[in-house]
Amino acid sequence: MSDPLRIGFVPEHFSTPLHFAIEKFDLAATLIPFPTGTGAMIAAIEAGEIEVGIGLTEGWIAHLGKKKSSSTSPQTQSTKSDEDGGGNGDGGIHDFKLVGTYVSSPLNWAISTGLDRNDIQDVEDLKGKRVGISRFGSGSHIMSFVLAQSRGWLNSPSTSKSQNDTDNASSPSPFTPVPLGNFEALRKGVSHASHDPSSTSPTTSATADFFMWETYTSSKYHSPNARPHPIKKIGEIEPAWPSWMIVSSLSLSPPSPSSSSSPSRLTPLFTALDLAIEYFNHHRDESIAYIVSHMDYSERDARSWYEGVRFVRGGRTRGVRRGDVRGVVELLGRAGVFGEGEGKAEGEFGVDVDGMIGMSAVDY
Repeated sequence: MSDPLRIGFVPEHFSTPLHFAIEKFDLAATLIPFPTGTGAMIAAIEAGEIEVGIGLTEGWIAHLGKKKSSSTSPQTQSTKSDEDGGGNGDGGIHDFKLVGTYVSSPLNWAISTGLDRNDIQDVEDLKGKRVGISRFGSGSHIMSFVLAQSRGWLNSPSTSKSQNDTDNASSPSPFTPVPLGNFEALRKGVSHASHDPSSTSPTTSATADFFMWETYTSSKYHSPNARPHPIKKIGEIEPAWPSWMIVSSLSLSPPSPSSSSSPSRLTPLFTALDLAIEYFNHHRDESIAYIVSHMDYSERDARSWYEGVRFVRGGRTRGVRRGDVRGVVELLGRAGVFGEGEGKAEGEFGVDVDGMIGMSAVDY
């Protein structure tokens, strides 16, 4: 009997069907939480610490796209480091590929700053400012490029540049990224400690100006009475792609993306997830109660999120659609994630879409 799969996940409401897969449908897996998100999972899967990761689509694709597009450039390879979530020193060889789709609906990101930040009232005040991120290569980092592109701020004279941009080589950073860690550290980082009633620190200034995090995870702290580190919402952004995908180590991937069967160790994962998603969809009150009792959400927020989220249905977690991946590459490329590429088409970014995909799904 094979060992349980080591699965990395983000311990938020989206993980509920994954927990149900283990508790109700006998998935043999060890769940390893990554509170700081997809960027940390990338480092872990490349280090062999996990075999499967369930994380944000843009994080996986940005990393795979940059590694693939830089694999023919020795100069770019020499500048790669752990800061973008990589660090295996393999010169562009992927340690994982996209093998499944988990959530089909987009992720709504709240744009937040400190409650005490009177200097920041709306998104227009953020141009050229410091963005708090969980770590380099994370969704919170990649989305800063998407935000800048949506506002027309890329390549603007007042746009900041940093040596720690998304690939440490060619992409101008639309803001100055400040890696802060988990969600609590991000809230603290955008607040002036002297104005935070929950802080016992000496008077200090904020180390970042804003950050982006999932709306319902942020919602509880968009209140003057929230503790610790209350924040205020100044905007939101919702990219148009399926928000969560599944990756696996190359050791678990099939020899061909179009293979009609899953590797033996991945088959139980897709089977259990499909069953767990159906259970989640048909047991609303139980699913909401699970989120409220096991995670940091109010019943109101859990219920609102439940009504809007769409997990992949119909037994289709296995595989990714090339059209979905291509669409994300094009949007991230126009946002400058793969380099100075605003306005280019997919093939002009030097990104091999097919090379990212370990298991294909039929476009439906």
